[in-house]
Amino acid sequence: MFFLCEKDGTKLLYSKQEMVKRKEGFTGQNAVNLPGSLLQEMAKDEAFNQLYLTDIGFYPNAIYHFRERKEGCAEYVLIFCVAGKGWFHLNQEKKKIEAGQFFILPPDRLHGYGSQNNDSWTIYWVHFTGKRAEQFSFSENEMLQSTMLHENDQRIALFEEMIQLLSTGLSSENLSYTMSCLGHLLAMFRYNRIYDRDRSKVPNDACEQAIAFMQNKVYQKVKLEEIARAVNLSPSHFSAIFKKRTQRAPMEYFIFLKIQKSCHLLDTSNLRVKEISSSLGFDDPYYFSRLFSKVMLISPAVYRKKRKG
Repeated sequence: MFFLCEKDGTKLLYSKQEMVKRKEGFTGQNAVNLPGSLLQEMAKDEAFNQLYLTDIGFYPNAIYHFRERKEGCAEYVLIFCVAGKGWFHLNQEKKKIEAGQFFILPPDRLHGYGSQNNDSWTIYWVHFTGKRAEQFSFSENEMLQSTMLHENDQRIALFEEMIQLLSTGLSSENLSYTMSCLGHLLAMFRYNRIYDRDRSKVPNDACEQAIAFMQNKVYQKVKLEEIARAVNLSPSHFSAIFKKRTQRAPMEYFIFLKIQKSCHLLDTSNLRVKEISSSLGFDDPYYFSRLFSKVMLISPAVYRKKRKG
């Protein structure tokens, strides 16, 4: 049986089970809510106000868990489902979520979320805000994100560490450490493709496959058509999706990989610049030097003399 509910002119369809609501009180749950007076101080403190959390927690087997906020809330809300299933909506669009998926809701927007009662979700969650908070958000059509649950998942470990530390007290040292961890935690979600790629032996989309292809061919001459063919796309379509992902054209990215490799060779070998140029597929060492200088803002010779580390 389903019920049609109207909130602020927004009509949403809920099952009978979803109408049973429970905000918290789950066996094994662990959560920390920072006091309002402390949050006021953090909002004014340049050491914290770039990015900080207001609440963080873990809800295992959260049967009947339900939240509905007509006005939204002041912070971004990250929900990471590690087991079971649930749902969420932003305005009118309702989506299902299962283990290995997460969403980040923007502030001040009507939203709701809850556990699927015949397969209750287990979630890690955090509310965060600050001047840099927006950079970790997704567009509305990318709100639901899928990721891989890894053995000894670093995100889960970091959630646990932050919750445990804040549970021992809200000293300045504990807060500083936790807020530093927060940026890393959010980056692993916002850039989850990188997080998953670095823990998987197999590239999982065309852009990652193309980058792996470029890395394997860094010592060779390669044309755009060859890279596109390696990922079974037309050059124009491949170029469009690659630039959207990386903000660089494919061949520009390939050049950067070659320059990066040339830096390594300058640092670790006695090869002359001409030999390095040739080994990386450049016929003209002067063109290579100009290209290197354009990217690195110094010549290969000056780079080699520069102290590093």
